[in-house]
Amino acid sequence: MSRKRKLQVGMLNIVTHPHSPEDYVKLLERGLHVDVPMGGDRRARIGTLSAIGADPLDGIQGNIYRYTKIDMNSPWLNTESGKEVDPLNIHELVDIPDNLRPNLSTIWYNFYPRSHRLVFETERNDPHTGKPVSFSPSTAQLFFQKVFNTLKTDFDTIRVTVVQDHETLETIFSLPYLRKLEIKIERPNPTDGRFAQMMARQLEKENVHDFEQIMVSKSADGLKPTKRTKGVAKVATTDGYVYAEGNDEEGEKVTLKTTLKPVEARRYFDGNEGFLAAFFKAASSLLQTYKAK
Repeated sequence: MSRKRKLQVGMLNIVTHPHSPEDYVKLLERGLHVDVPMGGDRRARIGTLSAIGADPLDGIQGNIYRYTKIDMNSPWLNTESGKEVDPLNIHELVDIPDNLRPNLSTIWYNFYPRSHRLVFETERNDPHTGKPVSFSPSTAQLFFQKVFNTLKTDFDTIRVTVVQDHETLETIFSLPYLRKLEIKIERPNPTDGRFAQMMARQLEKENVHDFEQIMVSKSADGLKPTKRTKGVAKVATTDGYVYAEGNDEEGEKVTLKTTLKPVEARRYFDGNEGFLAAFFKAASSLLQTYKAK
């Protein structure tokens, strides 16, 4: 029996104004092979992109490439002699073509234009080296935002946010004493469910880009959020955040913020199932669980 391997995925929400599934496909296509810095000498790019089936509007799949960009003209060190080496001498010893980059690692992603959600690997072992490869939700958000920021487009807005776990909201609304509730939303796409549609129309009508609602109670019973407030808070888990202060059953002070717990799905698979099949199942599960309503 083959040993089970772990696969873990996260999810991003990509929002443009104006928007359409076709626009999202074109946006990702334009971002293909755009090289962006990711700190120090690390770089990343969307390395491959193809339709999952016959229609790209139903889904796009591919790899994100991460690698190291070495400055061959920077100072070098001879670790045996402890002396600095002239870069010119390095060029005589090593002739590396400019188009080659070392330390490659790949991250698989699926993008769904109709729901503008992107599911990506957050953690697994590299099949070639066996070393762990991680791509945190915050890193993924930073990467795609940097890619899109380099593009010249006709969009008023291109925003990438990390989809947050609804479990934090459930904890917030189950606090025995909820003293403060802060909801922050950037204008969502109206196709993301009833409350997103309501917020999008309201913000567009009032010419507002950012919505912020702060509720504070000094009553002994604390805040009693309505169905509308809870629905708006759920929109914030894909287009902003929710922050809360209150007390638990023991009376201890509690502070909670939805951004501290990104959504994730974990799946174990073996050689019989294969990585891609496991990834698609994990992605489908995540999309279904966090489907707009």
